[in-house]
Amino acid sequence: MGLIFQIFITIKIILVNFSKVVAGLFSEVEKMVIDSLKNYKFAIVVVINVIGMITFGSAKGSSISDDFSGFLRSRQQVFELNNSTPFNQGNYFKLQEWENETMANLVYSHRHGLYKLHLDVDYSYKFNKEDDHGVCNEVYFSAMNPALSLNAGIGRQMISLGTGFFVNPLETYENEKAVFEITEDRKGIDALRLSLHSEMADFLYFVQYDDNYDGNIRHHGKISQMFKNTDVAIIYSTKKNKKNVFGFTVSRYLADDLEFHVEIGSQQGRDELIPCRTPKGDFSYFAKDDSRLFVNALLGVRLMKDEEHLNTIVEYYYNSLGLSGTQYETLLDGLALINNKDMPSRLDALFVDHTYALLQNQYVKKHYLFTSIQKHYHLNTITLQLDGGLSLDDGSGMIAPKLEFLFEENFLLTTQVVFVFGDDRSEFGTSSLNGFTQIGFKYLF
Repeated sequence: MGLIFQIFITIKIILVNFSKVVAGLFSEVEKMVIDSLKNYKFAIVVVINVIGMITFGSAKGSSISDDFSGFLRSRQQVFELNNSTPFNQGNYFKLQEWENETMANLVYSHRHGLYKLHLDVDYSYKFNKEDDHGVCNEVYFSAMNPALSLNAGIGRQMISLGTGFFVNPLETYENEKAVFEITEDRKGIDALRLSLHSEMADFLYFVQYDDNYDGNIRHHGKISQMFKNTDVAIIYSTKKNKKNVFGFTVSRYLADDLEFHVEIGSQQGRDELIPCRTPKGDFSYFAKDDSRLFVNALLGVRLMKDEEHLNTIVEYYYNSLGLSGTQYETLLDGLALINNKDMPSRLDALFVDHTYALLQNQYVKKHYLFTSIQKHYHLNTITLQLDGGLSLDDGSGMIAPKLEFLFEENFLLTTQVVFVFGDDRSEFGTSSLNGFTQIGFKYLF
């Protein structure tokens, strides 16, 4: 009876929230367009592109097309919290024990000759929090010049530099993606992009606008070429802290169904400060090895068995910027001592702030192993997937099995359970989450 009641309540929530979410989606699109046009620079770009679409796109033989797609989704999540770890004493993260979210997504593409306008926007409503918000994932204009093999785009767009599935050492910007979660969350970057194809090589250059970066402009570039069955690329990127990252990627098919990829990134100096203990016994952070060369590396293989409908990915990640064992223990000891103080000092508060910033921005330790195994059954209507992540430094990790059912090509039912394992002082074990279960329903259109 309890399960039936829960299903009834979930269906009721879905029906009530869908109307709110759909109305909110179109309201969010209208708000985004109005806010964008208030920026005169963006308005000028819009006018120039519209004139170009009308003038050049209407040339003889040009085509016009409009494509709409998207989805409606509702998902229920139940969290198993862990309040005993050093990182979550005092319920710092304030996680809900359950959450119901209803989301609408709209993707619109308009092509007019050699020009394209693309829009991807989400609107969601969380029932138990009575909270709603909209997210613009992508909105950009692009144009092609076939004679020069040139493509240009301006606006918020997804741009990929690396080859990794789980981690990208060379992507210093924030294309949002989640691995251990039922989600379509993806958000591009605000950039001006230029790409050129030639017989010698392919060139990609984009300038990113970033409010959090001093000067607001970050530069990224990629030169790539195919040598027989091997794709090689040289990459340059600028981080928020003004550090420059240089590196390369190599991807090669060792067989028709076996691909090998490598991604190497190097930079001078650390991104984050290092936890330490002062002579007075206080805990603090200090800069270290600012002139040292740090190299991060990703090695991965992907096996694709089309006849068996099986796809397997295994990746190893080396994080040279990660903390040593002693530094990590200092971090834990500092948090434990500060959390037990009745009156933490200003230095204590700074230590806690730096610690949570460190945890949210990167993997903390040095050696990691990731895997994803996906198997399709019954004409791809049933998908079984197992994702996992393991810290090789302390043996802690996360396992996330997922099951999907596709009905009538439009209805998708997804359920997933995430298990976190490791002792209270391990990297994954210190998480405020022991695991969670979620079930999602999606209608595709």
